[in-house]
Amino acid sequence: CLFFSRLHNQKGLDKLIKAWIDINNKDWKLDIVGFGNAKYYIKKFNLTNYKNIKFLKPIINKNKKMQLFDNYDFFALPSLSESFGLAILESLARRVPVLTTNNTPWSDIQKKNSGWIINSSLIELKLVLYEIFKSSKMELILKKNNTIKIVKNYTTAKISKLYVKTYKKLISNKNN
Repeated sequence: CLFFSRLHNQKGLDKLIKAWIDINNKDWKLDIVGFGNAKYYIKKFNLTNYKNIKFLKPIINKNKKMQLFDNYDFFALPSLSESFGLAILESLARRVPVLTTNNTPWSDIQKKNSGWIINSSLIELKLVLYEIFKSSKMELILKKNNTIKIVKNYTTAKISKLYVKTYKKLISNKNN
């Protein structure tokens, strides 16, 4: 599992680490990448000797960042609030299913079966992590393949058309 975002409580990182520790599944690992105070989380959760949770160095290079996603079965961002969540789109673009909350504008993830949407509670997070850990390879591959259904809505051409449509509407409203 990859967490790739700013290291901040608003991103749900505390809950994710707590859930991961409580479940203590030896077969899965959580890699955390982002700018912020990793030492705070390492100390708070006593992660020094915990082998299934690692903090990796932040990545700035776009190519390296995109390649990073390719190494994971799913992406987790149990955010308490997101206006868009670019990392979610980046994950989907690399065919990596997403676990996030209903506090993000990504309800399509659940509708298109390309990940998991939960309320931002520790109990729901644990339940969905149990579900993911028990998933077969085929179930994860299906979710990976379904990410394309979402990403195709965010091409440059589609976004550009939406901007033009919005600007035309604004101009016509201004003239009325």
